[in-house]
Parts: sequence; structure tokens; C-alpha cells
Amino acid sequence: MDPSSSKNKLKSTFRPIKTHRPLYTGGKVDVSPDGRFLATTRGEEVIVTDLESGQEWGRTKSDTEDITTLCLIPTKTLPTLAIFSRSNTLRLYPLPTAALPSSSPFFTPSRVTPKAHDAPVLLSLPDTSSSFLASGSADGVVKVWDIRRGYVTHVFRGHGGPVSALAWRTQGGALELVTGSADAQIRIWDLKATAAGAAGVGKAGPKPRAVLQGHVSVVRGLAVTSDGKTLLSAGRDRVVLVWDLEPAPTSKKGSSAPKLRKTIPTLDVLEGVGFTDDKAEQLWTAGEGGLRIWDLESEEVVRDLGGKALVSDEEEEAEGGVLDVLRTATSLIAVHADQTLSFHCLFDPSSPPRQIIGYADEIIDTIFLSPALVALATNSPSIPLLTRSGLPFADRILTGHTETVLALSGSPEKNLLLSGSKDRSVRLWRGPSWRCVALGTGHAEAVGAVVLARRSGAFAVSASQDKTVKVWDLSSALSVNEDDEPVAIRSLVTQKIHDKDINALDLSPNDRLLASASQDKTAKIFEVAVEGGQAALKLVGTLKGHRRGVWSVRFSSHERVVATGSGDRSIKIWSLNDFSCLKTFEGHTNSILRVDFLSAGQQLVSAASDGLVKLWDIRSEECRATLDGHEDKVWALAVSPDDNSVVSGGADSLLTFWEDRTDDEQREKLEKKEEDIMREQDFLNFVQLKDYKSAILLALKMDQPRRLLTLFMTVHSERDPSPSNTSITGHPAVDLVLKGLSSRQLRTLMTHVRTWNASARTAALAQRVLHALLKLQSAEDIRRAFESAKRDEDAEREGPLGEEGKDRVTGEFVPHTLEGDGSAQKRRKGEDVGLRDIVDALVPYTERHFARADRTVMESFVVDYILDEMDGLFGGEVMDVDL
Repeated sequence: MDPSSSKNKLKSTFRPIKTHRPLYTGGKVDVSPDGRFLATTRGEEVIVTDLESGQEWGRTKSDTEDITTLCLIPTKTLPTLAIFSRSNTLRLYPLPTAALPSSSPFFTPSRVTPKAHDAPVLLSLPDTSSSFLASGSADGVVKVWDIRRGYVTHVFRGHGGPVSALAWRTQGGALELVTGSADAQIRIWDLKATAAGAAGVGKAGPKPRAVLQGHVSVVRGLAVTSDGKTLLSAGRDRVVLVWDLEPAPTSKKGSSAPKLRKTIPTLDVLEGVGFTDDKAEQLWTAGEGGLRIWDLESEEVVRDLGGKALVSDEEEEAEGGVLDVLRTATSLIAVHADQTLSFHCLFDPSSPPRQIIGYADEIIDTIFLSPALVALATNSPSIPLLTRSGLPFADRILTGHTETVLALSGSPEKNLLLSGSKDRSVRLWRGPSWRCVALGTGHAEAVGAVVLARRSGAFAVSASQDKTVKVWDLSSALSVNEDDEPVAIRSLVTQKIHDKDINALDLSPNDRLLASASQDKTAKIFEVAVEGGQAALKLVGTLKGHRRGVWSVRFSSHERVVATGSGDRSIKIWSLNDFSCLKTFEGHTNSILRVDFLSAGQQLVSAASDGLVKLWDIRSEECRATLDGHEDKVWALAVSPDDNSVVSGGADSLLTFWEDRTDDEQREKLEKKEEDIMREQDFLNFVQLKDYKSAILLALKMDQPRRLLTLFMTVHSERDPSPSNTSITGHPAVDLVLKGLSSRQLRTLMTHVRTWNASARTAALAQRVLHALLKLQSAEDIRRAFESAKRDEDAEREGPLGEEGKDRVTGEFVPHTLEGDGSAQKRRKGEDVGLRDIVDALVPYTERHFARADRTVMESFVVDYILDEMDGLFGGEVMDVDL
């Protein structure tokens, strides 16, 4: 299809085709050794994702308590998920061989152990053979569980604070557990020795084989080499300690305690440590300094994988960093403080990391950089770029800002992206690598709105909370090489244009007009002149009429009009000729935060604080469709360059992709119309052939009460009056049909009988049909049929969605489309008819009809009496009269 014809065509509906929802909200993360399955904590449940397909494999059912820790236990087939919740309950879930369907997504636990600890469990770790599971709690107690049998084999006490690190060591036939704690000590426990001497241990419990003291702060990471000879420990004291677990004997007894081999200062608070491979030549550290790989021998950083904590201008302490690292056979997975997961390839340093946005928090702004690529501004200094097909992985994440990014603007034709942030700067990014090529500073407050010149891309405009706008010269940035450092761009003009915060900016398609929207209830139009390294802004019009702050402003690309959305819940279309208001659209129940044009300027799409996205026809001023895709404010809204897709993001952290389904809807209507025509022809054929059984069933299926009424009248008029005809309705086939009606058919017919009974012209027929139904079916059968029909219709009408658009099984909100005129709600109200409603409607009209019949009979007696008296008056003789 020609893209231009697609743009000019009016849209009537959009359907949600992909929704990106939170995958990881904080807490523990684990991955299977082969890197296929990822287990992430999301509040009170655990989500397991198949990383090969990107699909959810299943989830645990919430027990109303937060998850404190989890781990994946390798098995011969698929791993087993072990989780501990705030209720101190241990649950084991064997992963199924296939992904669970959305109708039943919950794993089934194979074992549930209540009160596994007396305090919240902070860590859990299986040994390499998957025979034992170690768990450490906040009271300093460590327990070892037999995974297959489900009982505790060892209980280790002795730490003076919460358990903060665990590691297993296998040496020959011995199995040892290494534990670290907030008391800055490391203890090594010999499982075989403690089990053998358990009877003589006494109340104090088993004694550790060794206690290592070297840290002065909480121990956050432990790692043992595959040969069991070297131990790494890392803590928040900014050092990595390398321990020799089998030093040369110093006495004739032939044994010696572990010794500290070396200390590696990292100068950063550490949250984890480990070896990159079995050779133990390199190690990784994770913490405030990000994820770094060190050479164990030279003690130098050989590879910096990023993720360093950022220090903002307002905060003295660094925020962010890497909280944990998971290792697979081919990669390191960094768990960042902003709930981002980064997958770094160990064998190809030049390969960019794959990244998952675990939790986007509030999605503040979004923009299409191509028909497939979308940029997001979330409550984060980074800018994720993602595609619908690539979810849950992001295409890449742009870093450079030091505080939250608030606004985005872009030019798909020129591969440019402009961002504004709370760090009071603007940055220009250029594709296809999307590296930062320019940086602009100078605003006194956060930059809340930006716009890039659509046609030339040679300049940009930014607005700040200091109520000023700046025009930036981008000519020098367009020639920067991607490998060069970002250049500083120059502000051509700085001008105060509003009395309150500026919420939005937009440039006209020819780059000559600038529109601004502000909390001062106005939008303003300026002439923009950029030439010869100079710029000027001239106010040409002020758009007044909104009763509250204006949140959004947008130029039409085909007409000389501009649209604004306001906190007064209205959208206004303004003329650029005389700046008068041409049209006003109302329908949202809360502040309108975003507006945009589509269908060659013939339609509008709007997003509001009521969680809805609405599609409007400008000519008819009607709402064509309502897209219910969010539970909270919809801050972000963007239309794709080809007009076929819309993406919306909100404060509920949901990102919903909507696709134009107008052609599909029209095709469905055409198919339904053709089907109705065929049914009508079949109905006429059945009547012509006197196949009343098929005709009645088809009329009930088409739900056409008029045809059904005519059919029953025909049957009654053609009935056989002979005494041998014992049919209740006058036709044996019709009796058979009424006796064998399904629950839905019976309910439909009773509803029509109620309608017919309300009219004196059709009441007699209604009574005949009702009489036949009561004769052919018992009252109990009719009651059960109504109950069954209501259950079936409710399930079919509502589908998997319950109240407020939430999934009946998982309780998650599911984006869906509502009809613009509310006809679905009206139709639903008409279908909610129960047996009591029908009986209550039948009784008064039936009583009225019988009362009328009684009066008619009594009046007939009076007529008979008068006629008899008249016969008596003339004595029974008739006088002949000659004429």
C-alpha cells in the first residue's frame, strides 16, 4: 500500500499488539547456567523468562509477602526455582517443559516449607551438584538443606550480623560452605566434619573450620576457584582480598589455616566479586564503580563494562552502580540499581551489551526515531531505545545525562535525537550508532521541553523551568564524527516567554513558527528567524481560552492550525491566520497531557491523566475510539512516521504499542454483512419449503424478533384444525423445536415473548408461544437454562478481563480498546436480562389481557340478554309488512 494513501485514510480503531510491563522491580535475580532462563523478582512474585524467545515461561503465585531471595537450581532437565518470602517460607518450583499459557501462568510448587528460618532469608545458593541448598538469614544463621529429601542437614551459627555472602567449595571428597556477614568476618564450614561430630557439638553448635578476618566492613561477595585453592572476598571497605585456602604447611601436622595472599584496592564500594572463567586469571568486581574486569596478577583493570554510579549536582552521594553480577558460560549479567540488566559477552569485547529494562518507573516521554525504533524518557538519566519485536531487550541505552531525562524530540529523516534533562543540559544524539555529538548547557533550571527543527535539523529550541527558551545552533554538531567527543553548541538567543512553567514546545513543518504551552493557561506562537549565526523570536499570537494550564501543543503538518491540550480536560484547535479557536473537543475526565495529529491532519490522538488515549475526527468532532491502555497518567504519546502505529507510556510503567486495525475492522464488517445476507436467504428458503424447525432456529440465531413473530403467525394460520392434531403449537415440528431449545435460544425466545406480550396486537401470539413453552419444558428446566445462558454470555462477553480491565487470573491490567460511543456498554446492559425480569414483565401485561378478555365475555352476556329480551317483547311473532 502507498504510504501516502495510508496516511490520508481515516482510522477507526487501534488494537494493542505489544505491552512492555515491569519485569524486575528490585531484589534478587538469577539465571540458569546455560543462560536460557532468567528469574527476576517483581514485588510478591517471581517471573521466569525464556531469554531465547523473549517470552514469559511462567510465574509464581503471590502469597501476599515480598520475595526476599531466590535461586535457580540446575537439574538434568530444566532447573528448579527456589524462593524465600518475607513469611520465611521456602518453596520449590520445578520449571515445566513448556511455557505456561496466559490462562494459567502459575508454577505449581513441589514442596512448601513454612518457617524455614526464624528471620528473613537474605541469600540462598545451591552447590555445584544441586544436592544441597544453603540459605542465610538476617539473624546470622545459615542452614543447609537436602534438596531432594527436603530437610535441614546443618545449622551454622556464629555470625554477629546478617549473612551477606555465600560460596561453596569442593575439594576432593570434602564439601565446604564459605559464609560472609555484616560482622566483616568470613567463616568456612566443613559439612562432613560438622555432620560427623554433630552429636558432640553441644548447644553452641558446629564450629567453623576457619574464621578469616581482613575486612573492616560488611562482606558483600565471595568466590572460590574451581580447584578450591583460592578464595576472593569483597566488601564495602573498597578492597578485594585474595585468600590462599591451601597454603604450605607450617608445622609437622601437615595442615595450615587459610592465609591472605594479597589485597587489591578498588577505591569503590563493592557489592560483588567473582572469577570470569575457570582459569582464575581474571576477576570481576561490581559496585559503585560499575562492572570492571581485573587482571589478578597485575591488579589492574583490563576492561571497564560501565554502570558507574552517578553524582548529581543536588546529591553529594553517588546514586546507582551495579548491585550484583550473574555469570553464565558466555556472559556476565550486571544487575544495575535502576533495575536494568546488562548482558556482557566475555569473549567479544567489541560486542555491545544486550540490555533489559526491568522497571521503567514513570515513562515521561517517547518518540519514534523510525517506524520500528522508539526512544523513551523514563525516571532515569539514561534513554532506552527499543523495538517492539526486540522486547524485553532494548536495542541500546544511551547514557550521558547525570539526572532524569524529561523531554525528547527527534527527526527520523535525519537520524537525530534531542534530549533535555534535570541536569539543565540538552544533548544531541545521531544515528545509526546514536552517540552523543553535541552538548548544550546554560539553563538555570531543569529542561522540561525540547524541539528539533523538522526540515533542516540545523537548530533546536529548549525550554526550562526558569521560564526561558534557548535557540541552539546545531550546524557545528552535524559534522562531528561519531568517534569524536561531543561538541559544545552555542545558544543563539535566550528569552523569557511565559510567566509560569513551560510544558511543551513545537516547531511548524517549515521551521518558521514556534509554539509554546505553559501553566499560565496560554499557548503562544512566535516567528523564528535563524540565519548567519543569529536568531530572533517574535511573538505573533497568544492563544487564550483554556481555564487551566496547557500541557501540550502541536502543529498540523497539512493545515494552518495548531492543537492544544489542557488541564481543563479539553482540546482546542486554533487557526494560525487570526489565532481564533476553531473547535473544542471534550471527553476526557482528567487533564490532557499529550495531543498529536494523524491521518494527514484529519484526526487527533490525545492522552490524559485518566489513563485513556482517544482518537478524534476533527471534521465531525466525534471520538472514534478510546484506547484503555494504562492505569495511571499517560505522560507519553507518539505517532509513527507512517501513521500506522501509536505508542503510549504512563506513570504505571506500562509501554503499549497500538496498531491501526481499521482495514481489519472493515473486513470483519463486510464478512458479517455477507453472512447476514446468506442467512436471510436461507431463512426465506426454509419458510418457502415449510421447514419451520430450521427457520425458527435460524431466526433465533440471527436475533430477529420480527421475522420470528411472522413465522409463528404463519404456523398458527396453517395449523391443522382436525381433532387428530394434538400439537400444542399446531405443528409437530415446532413443538419439537421448542422442546429442544438450548439455554441461549430459550432465553432469547423468552425475551422476545416478553416484548410481544406488551402489545395488544401480538399478545395473543405471545400467550400461545408462552403456553407451549410451559407445557413442553418444566419451570426448573427454564430456570437452569437462564442461569447457564448468563454464565456463558458473561464469559464470552468479558473474556479474560474482569473489572477495570484486569486479567481474571493474574490480576494484571490488560490494555484494550473501547468503542467511542459507548455502544458496547449499552449493548451489555440490554443483555443482562434475568428470568425474574422477564416474569415481572409478563405478569402485569398478562393480567391486563385476561382482564380485558373477562370484560369482553361479560359484555357479551349483556348483549345476549338484550337480544333475548327483544325476542320476548314481540312474543316470538313477526308481523308481515307489505311494501
